[in-house]
Amino acid sequence: MPLKILHIYKAFFPETTGGVEHSIYNMCKGMQKYGIESKILCVAKKDIGRTTFDGIEVFKYPYDISIAACPFSSKLLFAFRRESKWADIIHFHYPWPFGDLLSIIAPKSKKQIVTYHSDIVKQKILKVLYHPLEQYFLSQIDQIIVTSPNYIKASNNLRKFKHKVSMLPLSINKSNYPNPELKRASEIQKKFGKNFILFIGQLRYYKGLHLLIEAIKGLNTNLVIIGKGKEELKLKKLCKELNIQNVFFLGKLSEQEKVNYLYSCYCLTLPSHLKSEAFGISLLEGSIFAKPLLSCKIGTGSEYINSHMNTGLVVEPTAHEIRKALIYLLSNKEIAQQMGINAKKRANSLFTSDTINYKLSLTYRNLLVTT
Repeated sequence: MPLKILHIYKAFFPETTGGVEHSIYNMCKGMQKYGIESKILCVAKKDIGRTTFDGIEVFKYPYDISIAACPFSSKLLFAFRRESKWADIIHFHYPWPFGDLLSIIAPKSKKQIVTYHSDIVKQKILKVLYHPLEQYFLSQIDQIIVTSPNYIKASNNLRKFKHKVSMLPLSINKSNYPNPELKRASEIQKKFGKNFILFIGQLRYYKGLHLLIEAIKGLNTNLVIIGKGKEELKLKKLCKELNIQNVFFLGKLSEQEKVNYLYSCYCLTLPSHLKSEAFGISLLEGSIFAKPLLSCKIGTGSEYINSHMNTGLVVEPTAHEIRKALIYLLSNKEIAQQMGINAKKRANSLFTSDTINYKLSLTYRNLLVTT
């Protein structure tokens, strides 16, 4: 009988494509090699019911309301105990306060584990109301996985429960990415230049894109932004107000086209200025294509991926410091190229899916044996 893992999160592909969704996908695919079966339980607006995504079973329940990016589903609440009977281990992905509530009604015989992706940073008032449920959830869970050593130090929550915290970073599998199309890459460089700066990700409040846009003004390079999100209109307005002509919003692209831009760009930047950015999958994407990285000093996993002056630059989250870093990278091409090579080596050493998934499989099996 295979070991059975039920992943719990508020969303999954293809409706949303964030870093947490990527990590859950990598976990589910990676566990197949070790005889571990995975299913995903989430909420959605469409394609309700049982679906599959690349061979992974996904059960989507409709949600009734969403408050502060936290969807609530009465149907999932009433069905959760029945759904969770299938699993040997229930794997929650924090933060999702509704998921904390679900954990309370899970069968007591089930082992529960959580990957702690990020503190709740923005909703300070609601966090006060949520605090008792959050603390109960973390106290009752059997094991907490954090994705970087940096975040263990940065999070008050994790320090409280350090006796059951283990570190296991998120991973990347280059074989999941298509090969770049060289003809298309040449066309991209012809349009944006060979030294264009690339951002990939959802356009969220904590991504620091307003700082990057201010920093890029007047520089002899272009900034290409791939992704959609709530901040898009605000960022486009900022470009107009500052009369910035070298920023281009491309929206959401296919995986093939994303790879073409990764292959073509000069460097990959993730200017997140708040520790809601707990890891930074796009930094790993830049790394596997040997691109120098630029990120900000916020005390999270982004600094674990991007080693300052080794794989790229890590600077204070201000437009001035980001601008200085861009000028340095653009002015020192040989150093930037070596940083990209180092980034690829670091990704291959620390963040490959084969390595991380093997460790996760042992974590699952040890949880059943030791607790």
